[in-house]
Amino acid sequence: MRIEEFLAKHGLTTNPYAGAEEAQGDQVLLDLLHSRGFHFGHPQWPKFLGDPPGNQTSVVFGFKGSGKTAMRLALGAAIDDYNKNNTDGRVLVVNYDEFNPYLSSWKAHIERALARYRSFWDRVRGRPVPTASQAQHWRLAHHIDAILAEITRGFPQILASSRTNVRGWPEQLKYDVLLLALVYLPGRSNDYVQTLRRLHVALFSGTRSLWNDLLYVLATTFTLGGYFAYRFGLAHGLARKFARRVQVIERDVPDRRWALQMLPSGYLKNQPLTEDTLEPTDEASRYEMLNKVVAIARQAGYARIVIVIDKVDEPAMIQGDYQRMSDFIRPLWNNKLLQTSGIQFKMLLPAQLYKTIRKADSDLLNAARLDKANLIHPLTWSGEHLYEILSERAAVCRQAHNGLDFDLRSLFDVDITREELVATLGKCRIPRYASKFMNRALTEACQTILARDLADKTPVIPRNVFYKVAAEIDTEMRNDTQDLLEV
Repeated sequence: MRIEEFLAKHGLTTNPYAGAEEAQGDQVLLDLLHSRGFHFGHPQWPKFLGDPPGNQTSVVFGFKGSGKTAMRLALGAAIDDYNKNNTDGRVLVVNYDEFNPYLSSWKAHIERALARYRSFWDRVRGRPVPTASQAQHWRLAHHIDAILAEITRGFPQILASSRTNVRGWPEQLKYDVLLLALVYLPGRSNDYVQTLRRLHVALFSGTRSLWNDLLYVLATTFTLGGYFAYRFGLAHGLARKFARRVQVIERDVPDRRWALQMLPSGYLKNQPLTEDTLEPTDEASRYEMLNKVVAIARQAGYARIVIVIDKVDEPAMIQGDYQRMSDFIRPLWNNKLLQTSGIQFKMLLPAQLYKTIRKADSDLLNAARLDKANLIHPLTWSGEHLYEILSERAAVCRQAHNGLDFDLRSLFDVDITREELVATLGKCRIPRYASKFMNRALTEACQTILARDLADKTPVIPRNVFYKVAAEIDTEMRNDTQDLLEV
C-alpha cells in the first residue's frame, strides 16, 4: 500500500519522519517547536538556552544528527518569541556559521604576505611560496573580525528596530556605527557603498549632511586645496591600514577611503586599528571594537548579543578534518572573549572536538576555562526522550491537531511492547538514527501490506519489519561510528 494511505489510517496528513534527518528546512520541527512553546525537548535544553533566553555562554559537543542544528533553530525561535513579549532587554542573535568567505579572504591575505616576505635566496632558488596554515596563522583576531562582520551586516536592521530615534543618539555612538561598518561590512563594492549611504542617512539629518559638505568645501577653498589633500591622505592611509589588518574581508582601498571621509578627522584619532605600530592580529583593538558593538546594541534596546557558532566541519578548507577543525576553533576557546560583557556564545561543535579539550595542555585549559561555559558533552538522547519526540512529531502531523497526544506505539504491531520500542530507540541514541529507523520501518511495512487485504483494519508495522529494520540501523550505526573513530 502507499505510505500516504498507511498514515491517513492513523490520522496523519504527512510522514513525520521523512525530512527529520536534516533539521534545516524541517517544517515539522518548526511546527513542533511552536506547539510546545519552543522547548527543544532535551534535558540539557534549559542549560543551553539560559534564563532569560540567550543568557550565559554554552558549548555543546555532539555527533552529526544529534540535534545541534535543531537546537540552534529552537534557540532562534525561543529568542524571537521572548523579544516579542519583552520590548526592553531584547536579545540580538548573530549566526556565525558561514566561514568560507572569511577563510578564503584570510588565505589570500596570508599567502600574499608570505610571498612578500620571502628571502632573496628563496626567490633565486625558485622555492614555492608557503601556503597559509590554520595552525600557524589563524588567530583569535580573525575570529573576532569575522564576528564583527556578521554583526555589522545587520546594522540596518538594528537601527530600524531601535526603541529610540537613532538621530538622537550620542554623536560618538553614531560615528562608531559608521566606523564599524566601513571597516567590517562584507559584500560587494556596490552593496558596501549603498549600505553605508543608507546608514549615514538614517543617522544624520539632511541639513546636518549639507552643512558638513558646505564646511568641507569652504575649508578646501580657503586652504587652496590643502584641507582636501589632508583629508584624502588621512583616509587613504587609514584605508591601507585596515586592508592590512582586517584579513578576513576583501575590500578595496578606494572603497574604505571614500567611506572614511564621512567621519570627522578628530574622531578618527586614536581609534582601534589605526595606531602605526599595531600588530595585524592585535587583540586589544578587537576588544575595543566589540565594546563599541555592545554599546550600539544596548542603545538600540538589546540587552545582550548572542553569537551562535555552528557548522565548523563544513567549510571547504576544513571538510570535516579533525585537525583542521581543531586548529580553526581553538582560538575561540578564550575565557576573556567568552566572558565579554554583553556578549554570549552558543557553540554547537562536532563531538570529535571534545578530544581537543580532553587532551589539552595546561595553557589551553587555563585560557579556555570551559568549566565556566556550561559544557554539554555528549549530546545524546535516552530511549524515553526519543520515544517522546517521535510521538510529538507525529502529533503535529495529525488531521485533528489537538495537542501533542499521540502514542508512537500505535504505529506498531500490538505484540511490540512500549518497553521494547523504547529499548530499540535507546540504542539509536540520537534523533537522526531514530527518525531513520521510523521512516524505514514505515516504508518497508507498506511494501509488505496490501491495502485490499486490510478491510476495516488499521495497518501497523509488523514484528518482522521492526526487527529487520532495527538490525539494519544498528549495523549502519556501527559502521558510522567506526568511520568517526578512524577520522
